[in-house]
Amino acid sequence: MITDLKQKGVHGEVIEKAVSAAYDDVNEEQLAREHLSRKRLKKPTSQKETARIYRALARAGFSSRIIFKVLKKWDVDDETLTALSEEAQELP
Repeated sequence: MITDLKQKGVHGEVIEKAVSAAYDDVNEEQLAREHLSRKRLKKPTSQKETARIYRALARAGFSSRIIFKVLKKWDVDDETLTALSEEAQELP
C-alpha cells in the first residue's frame, strides 16, 4: 500500500503522517496477542517453539520490539531472547 502511494507520487512524509494518525491509538502488543490467539499459538516451551513464534509474528508485520515484549511477558529465558535478537539483526 505504501509503495503504491509512493509510485503514484505521494510524498513519503505525507504517507508517514497519515499512517501514524490512523494507527495512533492502536495497541500493537494487544494486536500481536490477538494474532497469536487466532493462530492458536501458545506459550513456547522450547527455544525452537520460541523461534517459530518470533518468525510468525515477524511475518505478520509486527516489530521486533513488540515481539520481544510479548515473549518477555511469557518469561522466555534471556539466552533465547539474545539468540533471537542476534538472528534478527543479521537479516536484511
